[in-house]
Amino acid sequence: MKPQFYMLRKAAVCLFMLLCLLVRQANAQVYANTENNGVSGTGICIGCGVLNSGNAVNPNLTDYSTFSITAGLLDVAVYQTLIFPAASTTGCDSLIIRIGSSNAVLSAAILGGVTVQTFNGSTPNNDAQAVSTSILRILQGNQDGEILLKPAQTFDRVKVTLTSSLVGLLSSFRIYFALRKPSVATPNGTDSITICGGQSTIVTATAAPGSTIRWYNASTGGTLLATGGSYTVTPTVTTTYYAEAAAGTCKSVRKPVKVIVNPKPVNPAYSVPQGLTCGSFGI
Repeated sequence: MKPQFYMLRKAAVCLFMLLCLLVRQANAQVYANTENNGVSGTGICIGCGVLNSGNAVNPNLTDYSTFSITAGLLDVAVYQTLIFPAASTTGCDSLIIRIGSSNAVLSAAILGGVTVQTFNGSTPNNDAQAVSTSILRILQGNQDGEILLKPAQTFDRVKVTLTSSLVGLLSSFRIYFALRKPSVATPNGTDSITICGGQSTIVTATAAPGSTIRWYNASTGGTLLATGGSYTVTPTVTTTYYAEAAAGTCKSVRKPVKVIVNPKPVNPAYSVPQGLTCGSFGI
């Protein structure tokens, strides 16, 4: 029975570590998971549109959608809007769009016909801009790149548009995915701690460089208890503390750290059996 128990315990530990990793990944970034697309403008283009549009929002990050458009047409544009499951935190989240093409070398010079704009629902944020060297990072291999944005307003989607009159040498423009990344990651904290009543313990949390750790007594709102990566506590009952990473006006989701307090043992009542007493014994 001992080997079986050991294997079960080992499997449980592995599962716990995997779940922790998945939680950290989920907190670190959010991918767009729905989309819409179409053709706009007054020109006529037979065959223009977005091919395999769902590839840009599925879990396989190596799949991509492809823009089909004829160069040189007047007033024709193909677009795809990538939509996130939740809105961003105002001014705190970065936006990354992985793009590519079938060109031997991708560069800002051939992406002049591509523009990006964020929206909050159907409301445009009026931040449309053409892809340029200031927002483009070319990846290894030179056929793929990333558009890097830091929207100042809340957004839950981004629209990518390719204009026919500015297509130029760009061939088979592709979108792999869009992700929203918070500037302040949720801190890593200690797991649950168990102490006896009357004892003190230290709860700890770490975050990215430049972030400040703040401790609260609630998952939202609540009272600020302390600042710093380590916090000494002496709870009288089981208590959950919440660590928050902050950088400027940007804040992370709070990480709970639970301190379990077991009652202090009480000395048991006992009596000593009466034995022989010392004294004089007659013969």
